[in-house]
Amino acid sequence: IIHDKDDMMDNLAPMFFNQTKFRSFTRQLNIWGFVRTDTLDGWRHNHFLRGRPHLLNEIERTQVKSTAKAEALAQQALNAADSAKNVAVAANETSSRVDAQAQAQAQSFQSSNEDNSAYVGIAAA
Repeated sequence: IIHDKDDMMDNLAPMFFNQTKFRSFTRQLNIWGFVRTDTLDGWRHNHFLRGRPHLLNEIERTQVKSTAKAEALAQQALNAADSAKNVAVAANETSSRVDAQAQAQAQSFQSSNEDNSAYVGIAAA
């Protein structure tokens, strides 16, 4: 039970917490799974019990929604970057194949022109 919020935030909270405002402190309590008691003067957690320090390991911080959204957006960006990289690699491979085919056709055309020029030379003679 918190009897004097200002006294708590001025004297007790700085020894254990980074918050300087009571509202920030209560938000952290919510994030760590603490719930208001029925009288609304205090907070409780099923794993925060006097004489049972072994239960403290069970207290977990829940993920803040904005953090989850940011992580999801970051993952989407990584996926998009991977897709773009795959497209670039495929385009490069396709370009290389097309260049090789064009070179082969040019060489084939050159050799057939050389063969045709021999026939033209015979006909002119």
